[in-house]
Amino acid sequence: MFPSKIFFKILITLLLALLTCYFIDHLAKEITSSFSLTSTALNVGQMLLNSFRSEDVKTTDLTSAEELVRGLTFDKYNEEISCKILSKIKKEDFEEVVDRIATRHKIPENYKQAILDGKFGEVNREVIREFKFEKGKHGTVQYGRTLTIRRKDGTIDLAYALFSLEFKLSPIRIEERIRKRFLFITYGSRTIVRFEERNLSEKDKDNLFDFYRSKALKGFMKEYPALEIKRDEL
Repeated sequence: MFPSKIFFKILITLLLALLTCYFIDHLAKEITSSFSLTSTALNVGQMLLNSFRSEDVKTTDLTSAEELVRGLTFDKYNEEISCKILSKIKKEDFEEVVDRIATRHKIPENYKQAILDGKFGEVNREVIREFKFEKGKHGTVQYGRTLTIRRKDGTIDLAYALFSLEFKLSPIRIEERIRKRFLFITYGSRTIVRFEERNLSEKDKDNLFDFYRSKALKGFMKEYPALEIKRDEL
């Protein structure tokens, strides 16, 4: 009877040891999987930041852009910045995810189709630059970057930083002083005030893209502070 009790205790101890090993191994796999997911998610985010860095924007150009925007007045100014990292999207769900993002942020069809190419390549980078403006009317600006990475298991990671603006420029106030004359003698003056719709040159548009590119990048960094980038590289 005594040996049976010892055997039973040994058996229980072995079972507990096996269960402990199983749970430790399972927990380790979960931690490794979680770390891999986080690491890959940060990887796609870091690659998106690198794509911002790869565009050569001079400090003088950015300063000119800031001065332009500060000098403008608006009757309407509605801006939106959207930044997100999505991990392990199933290939069969990728088109629906991109379609939802494109609809929500009014991304033009040609850009949406370009983003969908991420299903077929290991890495896909896209830049969105859309400017619609007509003198005296409402305008829109879109600047954004997207990046996808296709994993070995076929799932897709997606990172994007999108800036959009709906605006209406205020007319320019112009004052013109007209002198009153009679027989070559000036005896007074009057001021005529008129308003003229403001136009934007191609250079102005490029400056606006530089300015809002910077805002999109700063928005992404604010959303994901773990992704560090030097301030002078903005």
